[in-house]
Amino acid sequence: MSKVTIKEGFWFFFEDEGIEITANASTFSGKETVYVNDNPVSEKRSYGTLSLHNFQYNGKHYRVKFDVLNIWTQKVECTLSIDGTVQFTETKAYINGGVWGFLRQLGVWIGIGVTLGLVVGFLVSYFFA
Repeated sequence: MSKVTIKEGFWFFFEDEGIEITANASTFSGKETVYVNDNPVSEKRSYGTLSLHNFQYNGKHYRVKFDVLNIWTQKVECTLSIDGTVQFTETKAYINGGVWGFLRQLGVWIGIGVTLGLVVGFLVSYFFA
């Protein structure tokens, strides 16, 4: 699952000596969950730009860090550290393409809002006028 969506959030996948570590962060609900071999080991809600998840597994200390690099494009960096050493870093963004990507996405949401406003306005005037 490499695509970032509002519904599914951001998914990051790491592997350490046969151990699968998966991290999920939702910008919509703020819920973050870290899984080891498909079992949740850390879960919390975070609405800030930096969040840490610490856990132990098979005698090792793991840390998953979510860092929001750009609020406008929803660019998130996820870092996995093992025993205090950064092992993997991955960055994903909801909006790609810089300023034009942001403006394009903004136009889509404005278009959706205007369309819904027109439909609701028509229905209200039709049934209650």
